[in-house]
Amino acid sequence: FELAELTTISTGNKGGFKAKAYEKGAWAMLDLGERATQLSLKELQSIDGIGKSIATKTKEYGDTGDIEVLSDLRSQVPIETVHLARLSGIGSNKLELLKSRLGVDSISALKASIESGDLGSATDFGEKAAAKLKRQLVHTAPEGSVPVSMAVAEAKIFATQNELSQVEFTEGSDIAQVKDFAESIQLLVPKKDFEKLSQTGLRQDSDCLCVCSQRYDIPIEIYNQAEAQAPTLQLLGDLHFHTDASGDGKSSLEDMVLAAKKRGITYTAITDHAEDLKINGLTKSEMLENRAQIEKVAAEHSDVQLLFGAELNIGADGSLDYDLEFRSEFEYTVASIHSHFDLDQEQQTKRLVKAISDPTVHSIGHLSGRKIGRRAGIEFDQEIVIEALLQFNVALEINASLDRLDATSDVALAAAERGVPLVINSDSHHTSDLERLYFGALLAENLGLEDSAILNARSFADFDKWLKNRG
Repeated sequence: FELAELTTISTGNKGGFKAKAYEKGAWAMLDLGERATQLSLKELQSIDGIGKSIATKTKEYGDTGDIEVLSDLRSQVPIETVHLARLSGIGSNKLELLKSRLGVDSISALKASIESGDLGSATDFGEKAAAKLKRQLVHTAPEGSVPVSMAVAEAKIFATQNELSQVEFTEGSDIAQVKDFAESIQLLVPKKDFEKLSQTGLRQDSDCLCVCSQRYDIPIEIYNQAEAQAPTLQLLGDLHFHTDASGDGKSSLEDMVLAAKKRGITYTAITDHAEDLKINGLTKSEMLENRAQIEKVAAEHSDVQLLFGAELNIGADGSLDYDLEFRSEFEYTVASIHSHFDLDQEQQTKRLVKAISDPTVHSIGHLSGRKIGRRAGIEFDQEIVIEALLQFNVALEINASLDRLDATSDVALAAAERGVPLVINSDSHHTSDLERLYFGALLAENLGLEDSAILNARSFADFDKWLKNRG
């Protein structure tokens, strides 16, 4: 994925085809896991999404622990430019415009350009676009930190490159606390791995080994593993769950169900995107075909309950996909905001309340729509929205994607104190995304949330009782 991102940044639209090929190959690699570097070139090229170029780079990584073209791109594209490119509203064209006309290639430089008034005069950014960017910048990573999702990804890369048999995050670290941003990566590794790393020349500080992150300006600290504390909260259900029926889903329903079962999930709502989400959404007829597929897979996996669901889109006025009669056929729905992030607080509050009041809505997903370090969430009246959730007995989601962690901790705590039911979901689009539930459980425990406040910590029988009797 990094190769795709850096290709896009360095070449703009010219490298679009190559970047998409890298991204498709990356998804295929996720399915292969550790097997990827063990296969021959011929075996790799027989897999959908992997051509000769990607197969060769995979073998190169397996043999050397590095990919030359990726290393070259890392040297050409400063990490500050990567952070800038990830901001919502900064595409490849605008990035090139900022660099060529203003010399802006970092978030700090963009802030200075906005404050000086140069942004609008020298580029095609209008006053409204500049104001939007200024608001986004308030939510970027503080200096000396990175979004927690990037820190976790970096930890995985470090573990893979050093062939570590097991990695945990130290209790009390930014990652284990599931903070929005991490100032360091603190790892617990088994004794044999610690001893192996100590022979590689890493700096040793008292009880840990230290090295600077390969990609980010934050330290990696490695500790000899005492037992890491796993969350005691057990999530039995996952109620925001996509398959490749959604345009952005990457794994089949069968594979997603198998992955859920491996994590101890006993029930899940299949919530593929509804039709108003352009490109990714399903029409009525496609949804009905999806229901038939869900029923077929459910019959083959009687040990897990599959609910026919949908992720509905909350329109600018609070309207939802399809008509009321068709929406009533879903066994479970999560309604989410995917557009119109620039409405004012009153408009955002009204659209949320209207969606919450709809009798076919069971939960509200990623409430603010934020992307940590990339896009600010919407502004809404928290008290009014929580009151609506309580009045209509609609659950509030804590989306455990590390890019989102939404609803935010303050809103989730306030809702729980009022008695609003919570759900902690993975919002999975690929089998690998199920690991998000681990972080969701950690976050819930760090916030001090009671197990009883979380609907999908209940057995299916108890959850089903809430579902059918919620009023």
